[in-house]
Amino acid sequence: GKTLLCPYQLLQENHASPPHIALRPIPEAASPSPSMPESPKQQPPPVDETPISPVRPDHARRNSLENHLMHRPNRSELVDKNILPASSAAPGLQAHQRELERNMLENKLNDKISHRPDPGELIKEGVLREDPRTAEQKYEEAIEEEYAKREGGA
Repeated sequence: GKTLLCPYQLLQENHASPPHIALRPIPEAASPSPSMPESPKQQPPPVDETPISPVRPDHARRNSLENHLMHRPNRSELVDKNILPASSAAPGLQAHQRELERNMLENKLNDKISHRPDPGELIKEGVLREDPRTAEQKYEEAIEEEYAKREGGA
């Protein structure tokens, strides 16, 4: 009877098979239908060899790259958008530079806080008003306001 080849065997028809793979014919499962005449030599279906991604000629790819590079934002635009750091320091030193800037800002704020006037001075200068309530009364009112907010009142 007639034998069919598996797809792997069809691909290997024109190539030498690896020594560890034995190609064997597959027996035909069913006889051909009477409506289809049996051709003397069946041709395997053509293999679609079109590439998955579009292949452009080298000059088109080169032009595409040049086009992208021409429209590339300059360094100042990237710094303005906070994509690149404003620092001109080496990339290996930029993390240390940011840490140093943060520590300097922290020291500056601590210095300003340590020199701010106390509430008594601000009351004398008229910046703050004196509250006649005691600390305990203020605390109780704050607790009541918080409960009212949570219950949907106030």
